[in-house]
Amino acid sequence: MNPFETILTHLREQALEAGDIMRHFYRNPACKVYIKPDGSKVTDADLTVSTMIQQRSAEAFPEILLYSEETNPKSSIESDKNYFIIDELDGTAYFADGVTGFAHLAAYHDAMEGFVIGVLYYPLEDILLYSLKGQGAFMEKNGEKIPTPSTACKILGSTPFLASIALSGQ
Repeated sequence: MNPFETILTHLREQALEAGDIMRHFYRNPACKVYIKPDGSKVTDADLTVSTMIQQRSAEAFPEILLYSEETNPKSSIESDKNYFIIDELDGTAYFADGVTGFAHLAAYHDAMEGFVIGVLYYPLEDILLYSLKGQGAFMEKNGEKIPTPSTACKILGSTPFLASIALSGQ
């Protein structure tokens, strides 16, 4: 078994849970929108996902550092450390405006191997893309594995750049 499988499983499960949170808050009048110091939006969904990720990651992998948009944004990251890099809700402005196209993004960087795992989840479409260095890229829709790469490009036609990155295993 690949030593990174446990981390991949964690990030996949975390992405699905983040999606549940996003779906709960999406177009929900109770979801508040705040303005960050840089002028960008952040919502209750972003903050709830952030809290969940901090808790789950610390419980499962206390030795792995966590860098995320809402908790530990960094302009550069030390390549000699293991860390998760997370965008809790990529496309917050879309989300806040009730528009589709937002996602959850996660990656794992290993001090020895570099970036080895990438996860991208579109909760409204229930599309999960993930890759593991040396093993390829995979896609699930509604929990069912779908062959890649040609199918992914059709399903994600509006985001071919992201699909091609995910499918290349980078």
